[in-house]
Amino acid sequence: MAFLKYLSTLLFLLFLFEIHSQINNDVKEAFIKSYHEEQLGLLEKASETILSYYSDKNYEINYRLAWLHYRMKKYSSSIQYYKKATLLKPKSTEAYWAMVQPLLAVENYSALNQCYMNILKIDSKNSTANYRVGLYNYYHKKYSLAKKYFTHVIAVYPSDFDALHMLGWTHYFLGNFETSKAYFIRALIIQPTNESVLSGLRLIK
Repeated sequence: MAFLKYLSTLLFLLFLFEIHSQINNDVKEAFIKSYHEEQLGLLEKASETILSYYSDKNYEINYRLAWLHYRMKKYSSSIQYYKKATLLKPKSTEAYWAMVQPLLAVENYSALNQCYMNILKIDSKNSTANYRVGLYNYYHKKYSLAKKYFTHVIAVYPSDFDALHMLGWTHYFLGNFETSKAYFIRALIIQPTNESVLSGLRLIK
């Protein structure tokens, strides 16, 4: 009796495994078809092919749909699919970086800044995210916050012209003129004819 119960359980598990394998194979074929349709410029069809196997628990499907909707200029739905992807892989920055493009397209700079902040929660030393958060705060005249993020950039890349240049201006608006001058001089070593740096130095003198 125990053996029959064991055999029944084993057969049931094999049945489930076979179904799961078939589903995975079908999804793989759907992706192949979708890529081909995308190459032909049939973006709606490429999206519909993937949607046939949609699961809110599948990272690759949500990521793929987000990309296709971005290409179709359906930016709001693209962003939503990318958000679902970030929840499915919370330790990954991939979907956050991809989300940048549709957020730029709709000019939602507040959400874009939050996107970069989420990247920094995972990858705190990422120079691109630190620089862009610094820029966001600089243009919102939050100079102390801008300084913090630009400083993170040069801690990793001491010769980064853009961060040195922005630190020069950030310290200028904070009233730290000697520090501002020092950053402008460092930036000038990298780009000796940069007019923005030269104009900053002229203001201090």
